[in-house]
Order: sequence, then C-alpha cells, then structure tokens
Amino acid sequence: MEADGGTTLVAIPTGERMLAGLRTYFAGIPQFSLGSPYAVIIACDVSGYEDPKIREFTRKIAGKGYYVVVPDFCRGDPFLPDPPGGGGRPFADWLEDHDPSGDALEDAKLVSKILGYSQKGIGAIGVGWGAKVVAELTMPWSNDYAYHINSAVLLDPFSVTLDDFKGGYVPTLVSGAEINHDHASSQSCELFRELSDSLSTKSEIVRLVKLFPNVANRWSLGQDSDHEEGVREDDEEVLADVFDWLSKHMRRSPDPREFRGAQNFI
Repeated sequence: MEADGGTTLVAIPTGERMLAGLRTYFAGIPQFSLGSPYAVIIACDVSGYEDPKIREFTRKIAGKGYYVVVPDFCRGDPFLPDPPGGGGRPFADWLEDHDPSGDALEDAKLVSKILGYSQKGIGAIGVGWGAKVVAELTMPWSNDYAYHINSAVLLDPFSVTLDDFKGGYVPTLVSGAEINHDHASSQSCELFRELSDSLSTKSEIVRLVKLFPNVANRWSLGQDSDHEEGVREDDEEVLADVFDWLSKHMRRSPDPREFRGAQNFI
C-alpha cells in the first residue's frame, strides 16, 4: 500500500461493515485502527455498491493509502435494466424512488459526519448517479458544521447543473466522457463547456473540469476490456487526476481565502 510517497508490500484489507445503517464495502484501515487518517467516500452509480468495477476502483484508491468506503446509497435496490427473469423497471420509475438529492444525500451527510469524528480528512468521489450526491455534499448544509468533506471528485456526472456549484468552497474535480449513451450518465458536452465558462469567472474557487474526447461514459472504471491504447491512456490519466486531486486537497480544510482559481480542460 502506498501512502505519502512511500510503498509497502502490505495487502489491503477489504470487506463489508455497517456504516450509518447502510451495508458498506470498505478497503483499507481507518485511523481508529491505527490506519490511514484520510478517508474517501465513494458514491456509486445506479449499478450499486456491489458493482465489481466500483469495487476494483475502490481498491485502487485504497492502494494510495486511504481508508475507502462505498455505502449502499441505493439501499439494496440498484437499477437493473435487464434483471434475471426479466421485468426490469424503466429508469425514470427507478429514479423517482432514488432521487440523489433525497435519501441518498441525507445518508451521505450522515456517513461523512460519522467518519469526521475519527478521520483527519475526508474526500468524496461520485460516479454517474452518485456524482449528484457528492455535488450536493459540497454545499454548506449545516450551521454548526458547514463542510464535512475536504475534497470532491465527480466522474461522468448525472443530473448535475451549474446550480450545484454555487455557494460551495470544496475543491472539486469534474471529469467526463464525450460519448454518453447511458441513461444514467447523460451529461452533455455543452454542460461541461458551461461549467468551464462559469468556473473560469470564479477565481476564488479551486475546480478542475476535464472532458475526454472519443471515449464513452464509465471508461474511467475500466468498463470495457477491449479499450484501444489511446483510451487506456485516458483511463490512466483520469486515475492520476483523482489521485493528485485527493493528495492536494484532502489535507486542508475548505477555506475560500486560500483558493487560487479554477482550471478547465475542455
């Protein structure tokens, strides 16, 4: 496991636990067990916290020295377009019962608050549907404890708007694919350009917006095994961006007076 530039050949503990009343996959060791002082919450896509690609991604993040948790924000009901035996629900119907601004956000607030009691710093990564949860988690939502996370990453964000970036001061990386054919990752190139234009005028906020051309949504999780060489390089670049972002911003409290401006790569 790698942490703070060092490398040790120690297997990363993984498993399941209950956290804030939710089944949760974890990788790494928390600070109260003499492990990492820095935790990362991953808000999964509609496929749920048991998605093998999400778990593989979780282990990669933990391999950099973080304690990583993936709570079941879908509450045992991930979206399955083609479940065994048929009878899959339309996505619009599923979304009515799983508003990322509703119960999932409240669950995420509780998870971050619980981790905040024992961890020195907390980051949050949202993928697809879960990116909306993390986007709203960056907002000041409590008078007595305005920010529960120090750093945020949104990958292939679903249902995220410019309004989600107003009022918050948590450093945020937004990364997406040019080709979006998944109902749960339907952000357009136009939104990324709007984000770029908007954030470039807000010099007090640290944010990075990147749109990767010629790749499809969820490529950053290794969705396709037959990636072309150029796409695999993008896979590696987005992971490097995530690692770099967490490393830079996890260890400091959100303070608008320290921020230096937005960066945009569209």
